[in-house]
Amino acid sequence: MNPVPTTGGALLLTDGFRPGPLDQTGVEAHEDVLVLTTEPLTEDVEVTGRVRAVSDTG
Repeated sequence: MNPVPTTGGALLLTDGFRPGPLDQTGVEAHEDVLVLTTEPLTEDVEVTGRVRAVSDTG
């Protein structure tokens, strides 16, 4: 009933969506969106294969 909007990254979407990185504050404000924040990366990171998240909050 409260879908998460799409913002930025319109590589395969219609011209109604602006391309490139955009401020994701509105998306991150949704209570059903997981946000992971780190210090700025100092080198490239590759994520390959299946990604799985496990909550340790109980």
